Amino acid sequence: MTQANVTRSGEGQTAQALHSLLIGYRSARALYVAVKFGIADLLKKGSKSVTELAQATGTHAPSLTRLLRATAALGVFEEVAPAVFAQSERSAYFCTDHPSGMYYMALLLGSDCEIAAMHGLEYAIQTGQPAFDHIHGMTYWTYLAHHPQYEDIFQRATAAYSFIDNEAILQAYDFSAVRTLIDGGGGLGSFLLAVLNKYPSMHGILFDRPVVIAKAKTAIAQSNCADRYILQAGDLFTSVPPGADTYFLKQVLHCWDDEHCLTILNTCRRSMQPHSKLLICEVVMSSVNIRMLDGLYDLTMLVRNPPEVHERTADEFRTLLTKAELHLSRIIPTVGRHSIIEATLREASVR
Repeated sequence: MTQANVTRSGEGQTAQALHSLLIGYRSARALYVAVKFGIADLLKKGSKSVTELAQATGTHAPSLTRLLRATAALGVFEEVAPAVFAQSERSAYFCTDHPSGMYYMALLLGSDCEIAAMHGLEYAIQTGQPAFDHIHGMTYWTYLAHHPQYEDIFQRATAAYSFIDNEAILQAYDFSAVRTLIDGGGGLGSFLLAVLNKYPSMHGILFDRPVVIAKAKTAIAQSNCADRYILQAGDLFTSVPPGADTYFLKQVLHCWDDEHCLTILNTCRRSMQPHSKLLICEVVMSSVNIRMLDGLYDLTMLVRNPPEVHERTADEFRTLLTKAELHLSRIIPTVGRHSIIEATLREASVR
């Protein structure tokens, strides 16, 4: 093989890899459609023909065949005979009752709402303004408030993120000395339930907006640690319950600009005791050569929010904490995407 042929072969491989990146959004949409039609649930008890699946979902059988063959090629579902599909290890995650919550993550990330906002990325880059507001005529948080079904998907998808990260957090940080942990903005409470299950002497308070707390009641009632778990509605911008030895904020600060983050941090500081710790669980961006998922999720933040809302570096977190009269004690990496930022009261605040 000549050097020219070797070069062309290498260029072809590079082009193929780039082509796979460029059509990635089609994978998300294909999975979204399969999930929305409930295919994984229909295959829980065994394989089915496309004819059976099409009848159950009210879809066009030949077109459904093409969809399922594409998703099977992604490793989701398995074609066990021509036009006959079965559950795969991956597709089981998309059942409505799977504890991972991937069903809701697929409904969120592949939704018209999310994809339309990402279509506005060019607008966001050109103007520095949120593409979501431009396309939908309202902020992301207002949209959630006006679309309760989408708000429910958002909360359940957020819990799915927690399913991915919870074990990594619990492996990286020793909570054994914590008596009372307040999970501020804790959503449906998946992390707090996980940490209470691991540490049976701990008590926890889930603190979030009233609409979120109302939805969390079912999950708490079904848990085996409901007697150590308090649900409390409120607003992180005004007050949090005082007196806990550990305050926990997971994926809260990245939703806000510095001014709003300082308000939240100051609210936490005012409720902390001299021995209290504040744990902030967030992506800590590298100054250079960021990870793929970090970059893509940061673009999600860009299209949803003003440009001041972004994933932060360690120095940016240190600056925020200093302004809030808090001391950054250490940053603990996990095997997942997030790190744990441990903060304490500064000496001046204690005095």
